[in-house]
Amino acid sequence: MLDKKDYGQEAVIVLPGQVLDNNNAHEVMQIVDDSLKANKRIVLFDMSTVEFLSSAGVGSLISSLSTLNNGGGTMCLFGLSDKILHVLQVLDLGDYMPIEADLESAYACCRSVSQIEKSTD
Repeated sequence: MLDKKDYGQEAVIVLPGQVLDNNNAHEVMQIVDDSLKANKRIVLFDMSTVEFLSSAGVGSLISSLSTLNNGGGTMCLFGLSDKILHVLQVLDLGDYMPIEADLESAYACCRSVSQIEKSTD
């Protein structure tokens, strides 16, 4: 089971654990849906403990980004190991999916995207 915790009034941190695959990928989407319903528009994925990312796990991250974008939200991954970062780069997702080094950078990135979107409404 994935863990999550609130981060301020507008954000949620998702803690996938060591493995993000078909056994828990559906939980990612549930957390994203619940976050949007709770008016939490920023979802931050702490990937620091993830050692294995399957195609289902990648799919859940892509679906999360799409769902958040469609719901007026945004997301960012942070704390990726070199191995997991390499997987995302091989799939050319580094330009598509925001990736930052740490929590503070990820939150700042999402906040700036959120502010830009509000100013263009």
